[in-house]
Amino acid sequence: MGQYMSEKCDFTGGDLCGWISLDTDGPRISRAVTYYRWQTGQGKDRTPSEASNNIRPGVDHTSGTGDGYYLFADSSPGSFQDTAQIITPVISRTGSQCVLSFWYYMHGSSIGSLHIYRVFSGQQVELFEIDGEQGNVWKEGQVFLGTNQNIEIMIEARRGRSWVGDISIDDVQFRQCMPPEPDQGAQCTADQFKCALGFCIPQSQHCDFVDDCGDRSDEDSLSGHCERYPARCDFETDKCPRYWIEEASDDFDWTLRAGSTASSGTGPSVDHTNRDPTGHYIYIESSAPRQPGDKARIRTPPFSQAYDGCKLRLFYHMYGVDVGSLNVYRRTSYLQSNGLTLMTSITGDQGNFWRRLEVDFTGSTNFEVVIEGVRGTGPMGDISIDDISMTMECVKGGQLPDGPTLSPPPTQHPSCPTGWLKCTNSDTCYAPYKKCDFIDDCQDGTSTVPSSDENSCGNDCDFESSFAPLCGWKNSASDNFDWTLHQGHTPSSGTGPGQDHTTNSVSGHYLYIESSTSAGVSMGDIAHITTGVYQVSSTTCKLRFWYHMYGTGTGMLNVKIKSVNSGLTDLVWSKTGDQGNQWQQAEVSIGNKRQFVVLIEGMRGSDHLGDIALDDISFVSCSTNPPPLQCGADEFRCTSQPQCVSQDVVCDYKNDCTDGTDEARCVYQPGNCNFDNVASSVIGCGWSQLDSDDFDWSGPATNTPTANTGPSSTHNNIGRFLYIESSSPQRPGMLAALESSDFPPGIGTCRMRFFYHMYGSPQMGALKVYTHSKSGPRQLMWIEAGNKGNSWQYANFPIGNSDMYKVVVEAEVGGNDRSDIAIDDISFSPGCSNLTNSCPVGQFYCPDFPLINCLPDVWICDGDIDCPDGRDEAGCPTASYQSTPAAVTRPGGSTGTASPGTVNPGPCGVRELRCTNGQCVSAMFQCDGVSDCSDNSDEVGCTGDFPCNGSSVYCGSTSSCLSQTTRCDGTDDCTTGADEALCGSCPITYCQNGGLCQYREDATTFYCSCTDKFSGSRCQLEVISPPDKQRGGTNTTMWIAIGLVGGVVLIMAVLAAIYFVVRRNNRDRRFGGLPGYGTNNPTYEPDQLQDFKFSDVDTSYMIDTPDTTYMIDTPQKLGTDAAGIDNPLYGMKKEADFGLDIDAPASSSNA
Repeated sequence: MGQYMSEKCDFTGGDLCGWISLDTDGPRISRAVTYYRWQTGQGKDRTPSEASNNIRPGVDHTSGTGDGYYLFADSSPGSFQDTAQIITPVISRTGSQCVLSFWYYMHGSSIGSLHIYRVFSGQQVELFEIDGEQGNVWKEGQVFLGTNQNIEIMIEARRGRSWVGDISIDDVQFRQCMPPEPDQGAQCTADQFKCALGFCIPQSQHCDFVDDCGDRSDEDSLSGHCERYPARCDFETDKCPRYWIEEASDDFDWTLRAGSTASSGTGPSVDHTNRDPTGHYIYIESSAPRQPGDKARIRTPPFSQAYDGCKLRLFYHMYGVDVGSLNVYRRTSYLQSNGLTLMTSITGDQGNFWRRLEVDFTGSTNFEVVIEGVRGTGPMGDISIDDISMTMECVKGGQLPDGPTLSPPPTQHPSCPTGWLKCTNSDTCYAPYKKCDFIDDCQDGTSTVPSSDENSCGNDCDFESSFAPLCGWKNSASDNFDWTLHQGHTPSSGTGPGQDHTTNSVSGHYLYIESSTSAGVSMGDIAHITTGVYQVSSTTCKLRFWYHMYGTGTGMLNVKIKSVNSGLTDLVWSKTGDQGNQWQQAEVSIGNKRQFVVLIEGMRGSDHLGDIALDDISFVSCSTNPPPLQCGADEFRCTSQPQCVSQDVVCDYKNDCTDGTDEARCVYQPGNCNFDNVASSVIGCGWSQLDSDDFDWSGPATNTPTANTGPSSTHNNIGRFLYIESSSPQRPGMLAALESSDFPPGIGTCRMRFFYHMYGSPQMGALKVYTHSKSGPRQLMWIEAGNKGNSWQYANFPIGNSDMYKVVVEAEVGGNDRSDIAIDDISFSPGCSNLTNSCPVGQFYCPDFPLINCLPDVWICDGDIDCPDGRDEAGCPTASYQSTPAAVTRPGGSTGTASPGTVNPGPCGVRELRCTNGQCVSAMFQCDGVSDCSDNSDEVGCTGDFPCNGSSVYCGSTSSCLSQTTRCDGTDDCTTGADEALCGSCPITYCQNGGLCQYREDATTFYCSCTDKFSGSRCQLEVISPPDKQRGGTNTTMWIAIGLVGGVVLIMAVLAAIYFVVRRNNRDRRFGGLPGYGTNNPTYEPDQLQDFKFSDVDTSYMIDTPDTTYMIDTPQKLGTDAAGIDNPLYGMKKEADFGLDIDAPASSSNA
């Protein structure tokens, strides 16, 4: 028989709708049970005792009658804390807005608790919990599930202390759980975002911390695009003080929290981001000393513009009988009494789940966003918020009347080169990358005070210095409370140290967190101390410190490392609970890291007996002196300086290496333009004036005609730039736009860089960058507005689209004729123009091909146009060598041939060769014995000295090998450029088979250091072990020995077979009267398998129904593909309804 999983279950007729009971006896309608378990029932069947006390409901929720069914856990049998559980089969996929709703009835003097869990790979995460008396009424519960794959949902009742505590549930329903359907032909509107799967979602859901697309393309974290959304915070590390500032004029502060709040019956049990007890959010604690009406406020820095679509998005949790209000304001002035405008207000209990809030802030004046939590009438009124962000149409900048003054940027010391820093106690200057690198560059420190280039970083510290007692470590401005410098015993007895570790005396100093409630802290509150941003650490780098964790209420001590570039935080060490009344040493491996912060986190435990102390922090073997020769995979190594810079800033028209080598050997990328040699009527460089705008960009120019606006030169004082002229006949709000040529689809592979100048009027317009594809509306990638001062600014941001796209740069005329905007030196990273990024190896992208967009590489240059736009045959060369054409089978069944190609640059970059299939590889890879072209064409037609020996380079134009001395000497000795290719940049794929790329002393050329199993210039040759030196008679003896052993094994196999047959016959006789157990495999297609039998059954539990015994193997229910379950088990296939009939194990009987 089949088992069915339904979208909604009202338990009519005792049907569990596919929910599986985990009790050892399965669900029954009968009351004849001897243990605590779920069972279906009706109100009319209540016993007199149950009816008189209303221990379970007299009517169901669905029909409101005594004939209706519901599910209840009968507390008459069983013991305190016994559990009753039902669970779904494996749900393959759920949509982003998936919610589990249900109705519960919990009335009686000894009610236990009701819990809901998400189960994945055997691990349970609690999503919902409610306990105790809830009244003689059905109440609704909801649990947000969101996007998941291969999960199970479990509902659990826990028995109270006596029989007066039944728990009932009804109308359990999965809502909005269907995952979206792929639709590559969808045409999105201007207010929609197109997902990678092709369908459209509202633009306001883009980058709001929810996977609305189901493929995370709207929340892509690899590209970093979402990180550009202003005021974005998930509170996983801190309260984001750069974006959300605590108001000084309120009554109390928002609190950072993980897990449940301190009071039961209010607050969430999980955060919204991770839906996990370890995830963080902020909330207002409504317990004492708070009073009704007390307010806690956070605000943003000012926004200068709010274009159409500017919105605040957040998720809030307001649960409890005493909940007050959550208010959102728009502040336009600190002077006027009406400077705060209420945008929305939510009051009272909103249920025990996270809800989404979206507030429109479109407007024309400078403003701040203020979020206010108001304490309600009592302690059961915690209000929580998580995952806040503004949309990109909200432009940061500006200032409010009488508002807080922003700190001015640091000034450049006149005696130092541009961008360099000056040592405090000398005239020495040092490069920014030398600050906080564990090396004393300024040489102006003392035995107790670090050098000035290191003293603010967070250094070795015994906390005894009167000059800098924290040694550069800093308390976070956005945690719940602070680490405190202390001597002697902490205020509470039964916890904390009596003396420091350094001096072992009461006069010595240490840091600690005070866990008493008098300090205003509660369970789960967090205190952080952090270092500055360290540039680089060695592979041997370690953090050592001494800690003291003593007391029955001790919480947790964590060490985390946060990457500045990715924003990710890794937990690298943790201790929980009482560790004894003594100092203990910890050693934490940091290893080779770049641009990172070390964070030490103390979490307050269950009560006041939980002080945690630190002393004698030190970094061990962390300096990289001498610096490493090889930078990270995402970094560029500067040639004459021990310096690494991000690949994102290489060849962007500015020097990031102090020696300028990041701009020394730049290859043209499509879209790059410095506007020095282009005409105004046709911009050139692949850019053109857009016809649908209001007017055109002007230039190229060396200055603008209007005084007090626009630049007077380019950003590097060389060449020309483009600008918009804001004088008449232009009017405020008019737009001028440039459009690029096509870029291939890609997310997370492309960055756009350029310089812009926005100076003049306080009412400057906006400068925006969009992507625009044929199948969707413009997508805003970047925006700036307002007066930025009379200097060039730099922009560097991720850009991309799931379809073939163009880039649009649009400038807006501001409030008057002093609002000129200029741009210069546009550049794109190499990943922007790589046509193979969106397709697997061996395929190329064809945007308009029916049904599929990736076609075989062998269809390129085969003389037959396959792409409707002809790109597969564009620029194909004439054959210069002959080879056997490859047969190609067309979709319609016809057969063609792939014509041989020629090795030439074609459309590829300088010092690159074009493979026959159109792929571009370095010219240095030609005829080197390794197939870098996927079609092996870089190793075809090799003549002359091929293959070259040692470190020499093959030159295809002369069919000869060039000496190593010609490599990277600035002269192209080979016309293909092979000798000057890849100078200072060793590709990840260069060294094969685990070989390590090593730079020579010139820091420009490199070689492969191979393992002992491989050799060759690129470790491409496997080392063959020499044959055994013993020959002749010895080998004969060996073969005789092998023959004897083989004969013995054969005889043993025959004897084993005879024994097996005898055992099987005996077994059949012994168990012939017992039934066989048959089962269809639920993970595979049932019509392709035969039932198979088990003689001995080993199961974790059995489930009985009146006519069937189900065998369930735990903890694995179904394979990860969940092939036997679709909806709400939700696979990609759309069903007519929620459930799908699946094959259950076969029934057994004793007929």
